[in-house]
Amino acid sequence: MAGLTEEQIGQRQKTRKILNQMGLPIPKDLQKKTLHRVRDRLGTITVVEQKGVIQSPAASTVRQFEENIGNRSELVSALEAISETLPEPGQKLLEMLRDGKNNKKSLARLLAESGTTPTKAMNLYSLGCVELGKVQAAILAHKNLPQVVRNLNRHALSEAGDICQVCVGTGQINCRAGTKGKGKQKECPQCQGTGTALSASPLKKFATEAILDITGQSSKGGVNVTTNVGVRVDAATNTSDILAKIVGGMDQALYRRLPESTVEVLEAEVIDVSSNSN
Repeated sequence: MAGLTEEQIGQRQKTRKILNQMGLPIPKDLQKKTLHRVRDRLGTITVVEQKGVIQSPAASTVRQFEENIGNRSELVSALEAISETLPEPGQKLLEMLRDGKNNKKSLARLLAESGTTPTKAMNLYSLGCVELGKVQAAILAHKNLPQVVRNLNRHALSEAGDICQVCVGTGQINCRAGTKGKGKQKECPQCQGTGTALSASPLKKFATEAILDITGQSSKGGVNVTTNVGVRVDAATNTSDILAKIVGGMDQALYRRLPESTVEVLEAEVIDVSSNSN
């Protein structure tokens, strides 16, 4: 506290009181001192011995800021979210806010005592809120991830001929309330009365790529599907049937087609078809 402890400040106050009662002048070194001061573009916050925080536009702004955030614990949470990157005055402010002994002190005084300017404190609060928002968004995203994947699967696996999602295969839908023919049914506009999808979902390609990316099989960093590459077939090994099923499964999943019946076995030898000679 600017070189003075709480005990020293108390002793100085008692000495001044005794001198006043005796009608004696107060020596210069015992007169009230400025204990803390911070200054920025919002103004100056000054803490004077015995008087406390001197009224100023900056002090009023900090008081309004504290009222706006509703609870000082909100400021603590925001600062804790960015505690690893807090500058030294911000770290000191956080420590003082955590200390229950400072509960009765105004935020303006804590800013002055920690050396944190009003503008800096508000900026740190904003940064902390953004960081908290990211964490909360991540938690929400992970909670909803199963539903997101189910929706992606529905689009990725969609094909022409699937059951229509609007009429659920009936080819008919109920007329909406308030329209002519209420209570009656009409031809489903989605499938045009067929009861089945006329085309795959327009999001099929996007959903397929997203599913492959989520499962670690994306061509961006996982399985690379290359053209002009052939696989030589050989019936010499016992693992051939298993490998053939794997390739067949990949073909069906990636290209929606079954493997050719002529493919019986696989031996892990890759050849370049484009360079195949006579």
